[in-house]
Amino acid sequence: MPVLQSSTRPYSAAEFAGENALADELALRTEQLRTLESENCDLRETLERALSEYEDLYDLAPVAMVKLTPQGIVRCLNEAAERLLGVRRSAMPGLPFIHHVREQDHPAFHGFLRRCRNHTEAVEGEVTLHTRDGREVPVRLIGLALDGGTFSYQTALIDLTEQHAAAAQLHRLNEQLAARTREAEQRSDRLRRLHARVVEAEQAERRRLARHLHDNLQQELVAATMQAHIAREMTREAGGAANQDVGEILDRLTGLIDGALTATRSLTSELSPPQMLHEIGLPASLHWLADFYEEKHDLTVEIRADEERCGSPAQDVRVLMFEAARELLLNVVKYARVKTAEIHLDSPGPDRLRLTVRDEGEGFEAGDMLERRNQATGLGLFGLTERFADVDGSVDVTTAPGRGTVVSVTVPLSAFPVGDDRSSVPGDGEPD
Repeated sequence: MPVLQSSTRPYSAAEFAGENALADELALRTEQLRTLESENCDLRETLERALSEYEDLYDLAPVAMVKLTPQGIVRCLNEAAERLLGVRRSAMPGLPFIHHVREQDHPAFHGFLRRCRNHTEAVEGEVTLHTRDGREVPVRLIGLALDGGTFSYQTALIDLTEQHAAAAQLHRLNEQLAARTREAEQRSDRLRRLHARVVEAEQAERRRLARHLHDNLQQELVAATMQAHIAREMTREAGGAANQDVGEILDRLTGLIDGALTATRSLTSELSPPQMLHEIGLPASLHWLADFYEEKHDLTVEIRADEERCGSPAQDVRVLMFEAARELLLNVVKYARVKTAEIHLDSPGPDRLRLTVRDEGEGFEAGDMLERRNQATGLGLFGLTERFADVDGSVDVTTAPGRGTVVSVTVPLSAFPVGDDRSSVPGDGEPD
């Protein structure tokens, strides 16, 4: 039987150095593990504090928050959502959230979940929720998929009750405003029609007075003048001092009658447009008006009329423009203190007619026109402004103290029916 012999061999220096290196490496690794374990403990504590803070923030958030599964099952909700739905938080996890959605909004809720699954960014929807106390609360859903949408969606419930109430109130106010606007437009339309009837009645009365003056008083004055001439001739043929005195009286009487006849003819001309306005047209009537003002008021008026472009407007347009020219020339006579004026008749565009009266007189402050409406000038311009506004026209005044006055009146021809030629009395406004 062989005898086992033990042999002891001493470590070499290299082997001893290697074992020491392994021991040092093991100690280093052990220390690193202890350090990592300490860091992990610190990190765990940090995460636990952060989770606790997050849960506090989640629970105390002023916005209602609900965490849903992809199938719409409630995982958790915060206190604001609990108050909004009127439920206990502990009873909600595991229940389908759709039970709180109004039935007609179920398709919208399913569409919201589907969009949450298909999008990584926030998606929105709008539904109406049933609360436990029977109220219906409109809310906007704002959902964001967590973990890629695999596990849950964090969903905010924005109460739209006040917003919908404000929108409904705004809608009611808009309806009231629209109703009042329609009422105001109707009143304005009635006032315009009333004003048009007043103007028409005024023109009719002008024509009636002109007809009465022409057909009655003027004819009587002409007859009286003829009788006075006859009586004067008879007294001259009879001779004698007494007859001579009577002849002188008749001469004075004839002069008075001639003056009265001239005054009635002038009044007739001022009351009604001349007959040529109906027969020849507006430009010729403006020339007649210029002659009238030169003869009566010593005012020289230059007429420039673009007859080709102005065409043949309806009778109402001719009357309106003629009366505007007469009113503006009267203002020149009363206030401008000049002996010349210009009238320009043109067409600034299709379907529009414009008449401009210009003078180099004293002028006035344009801003004071409405304040001076109780004066003759202010009343005339103010009346023209209202009359042209009734037919969608305009009155533009350019003036300044010491720099003359330019007044342009413009009217749309479409505001008047073509061929509405209301005949005036033959001889109205024509000098006999």
